[in-house]
Amino acid sequence: MSDPFENLASSLTAPATSAFAVVPDDDDILPSVPRAFWIGASGNVTFLMKDDDEPVTLLNVPDATLLPCRAVKVMATGTTATGIVGLL
Repeated sequence: MSDPFENLASSLTAPATSAFAVVPDDDDILPSVPRAFWIGASGNVTFLMKDDDEPVTLLNVPDATLLPCRAVKVMATGTTATGIVGLL
């Protein structure tokens, strides 16, 4: 398969090239810090952002939302949204 963009540098504004399912967890950090998160089903999402010491909760995130957040954790406590995917 040909990829005409393979020699271009990836950036935070470039499309994702990899993804992983996110299971909210209060203890474990994510395997990688994604460039964004896909929220499949609406609800609240509690993140521990890359440069913060305290979690933050985003309330009432709608279905099918792309959140350009760089977080190290998606906390189980406070997260009610489902179908969360980390995009790299």
